Amino acid sequence: MPYGDLVAQRVHRFESMDDLDESNVTIEEREEYESHIERGHVVYAGVDYEAILDRA
Repeated sequence: MPYGDLVAQRVHRFESMDDLDESNVTIEEREEYESHIERGHVVYAGVDYEAILDRA
């Protein structure tokens, strides 16, 4: 379930832990994304799936 400003959360791209820090993600999001980033994967997230796919 998304929380906060959904317009601001439309599309996110996380490549580093610094990206997570700068985006002020929730603890739950951090727990979900950290292991992927540590393995070198870029994580895309957000509430607008079409925009996410366009950006990826």
